[in-house]
Amino acid sequence: MRQLSLLLLAGTLSGCYDLKPIAVTPTAFGASVPVGRTVEAVLSEAGTAALTARVGPGAGTLLGTVTRFTVDTVEIALTEVRTRAGLAYFLQGAVIPVGRNDLAQLRVRELNRPRTAIATALGVTAAGWIIYGVRFGGGGQPEPGGGGGTPALTPP
Repeated sequence: MRQLSLLLLAGTLSGCYDLKPIAVTPTAFGASVPVGRTVEAVLSEAGTAALTARVGPGAGTLLGTVTRFTVDTVEIALTEVRTRAGLAYFLQGAVIPVGRNDLAQLRVRELNRPRTAIATALGVTAAGWIIYGVRFGGGGQPEPGGGGGTPALTPP
């Protein structure tokens, strides 16, 4: 019972996130990339070719945390590389500088507060009903004379 409660509580504490696009123009790029935030960097064809030696052939999307940025470069501590063919490689610790011209799109992960609030409310409600059902057996009373099972046999 305690494990079920903890599992449901953990599920309701997680958040719903969206990926918000960031402009990759020279004037907006450096000022809009937040250090420490999770980003998804979609590479251009030129970016795929330029980063082949660092992240492997056919890389299409880099996921990770921004560690540093300049007007022309964003440095990403990678957690995942997705290829253009749809394969995913999980990495830890590789820090890759990506030039602004190597990006087709850059998106930052942001908490979606309304969706998180709704999901949390639904999760807490569901957890309450499940805990109630487990503790009190669903709350219903058996019907008199019912119950099913094998009828009692009387000796001859």
